[in-house]
Amino acid sequence: AAVAYTAAITLDSTTAVATSSFAANIDELVADSDNFVRLPQATGIAALVADTDTSDSSKQRQLISALVAPKDLISLIPTLRALGRQQRPSLVIHVPVSSAADVSDVLAVRDSGSAILRSMSQQDAVDYAVAASIAAQRLGTPIVHCFPAESGDSAEFQGYAAPSTQEAIRAYLQAEKASDESAHDAVRQALAAVVGEEQELVSYFGAKDAQVVYVTFGNVVSQAAVSAVAGVGVVQISLARPLNPSALKQAVPASAKRVVALDQTRRAEAGWGPLFFDLALVAWEHRPILLNAVLPSSPAGLDTVTPEQLEAINAHALTLASPAHFNAAAVASIPEDASATPQPIDEGAVSEAATVGAYGQLLRDAFGLRLRVANASES
Repeated sequence: AAVAYTAAITLDSTTAVATSSFAANIDELVADSDNFVRLPQATGIAALVADTDTSDSSKQRQLISALVAPKDLISLIPTLRALGRQQRPSLVIHVPVSSAADVSDVLAVRDSGSAILRSMSQQDAVDYAVAASIAAQRLGTPIVHCFPAESGDSAEFQGYAAPSTQEAIRAYLQAEKASDESAHDAVRQALAAVVGEEQELVSYFGAKDAQVVYVTFGNVVSQAAVSAVAGVGVVQISLARPLNPSALKQAVPASAKRVVALDQTRRAEAGWGPLFFDLALVAWEHRPILLNAVLPSSPAGLDTVTPEQLEAINAHALTLASPAHFNAAAVASIPEDASATPQPIDEGAVSEAATVGAYGQLLRDAFGLRLRVANASES
């Protein structure tokens, strides 16, 4: 709640929004705020967007800063696509993630036209929340910002009232926009205005001559684990959409023989992950073997991969001589979270439109039994 609220009060013309999922811990935080609105469901954001007055083009874009649960994101895809076309008002959706299933829900909206940003720590969460709000106003592109759900010290959640910071933010928002300015550029420059220094959205750590490089969205493999395993490196992506293929290619050492997309998914049977398809679209000069390792939800939550687990995953990756997909959790003996795996759909439940909702009813009518087969746990 503090993440969305900090972003909301830092900039003018802002409305902070939360779904009922966060009602328990947000009342005290926003008690003195006149720009806070609570909605019973995430779909209410569409109505709020429609009611926002953007007729006065002389004013800074109206910004809506929304706090939304991961499971509610899918219902906002039509709103995200519409805002991507009309560019007003600006929308930033802050999503707390606590499991691989949550990350999977966030990436489910990757084709909605919105930018997808992930912060790695609680302090980063506040910095990125403000930077996302600035970039959204600059571009008019919706931004989905996911951040660690664990609560932190309230001292970390401070506003950005320093005159130098406010001046840097205003200067960036008022600067003329370049015709080729991308979301990647906008987020980088917004972060620089907030924290006072350049921030890399695609970073590399590990061996300079790594033979195997793992590509992750966010902090999945710790630096300690990478240091303990010889010949390994990690490319950590903070901005998944739009992806910067050039920055990704430059981050991978030319020595890499295998590049492994380490995808966090709801379940191991999810198949090829979005990171793997991103790697497949990169024009690699040295043509490494591309692999896809999936990390399904674990009872340990988003705890990073340990040195022992990385050693087991890496040993398996070295045995693969052609593009392949494997369950990293099974290879490294990481327990899976059974509660994150969808349960078989009851025949009666599927036939009830009121139970599955409008979107589910549409899919049932279009695909019938094939929908049940595709979502079965054994598929």
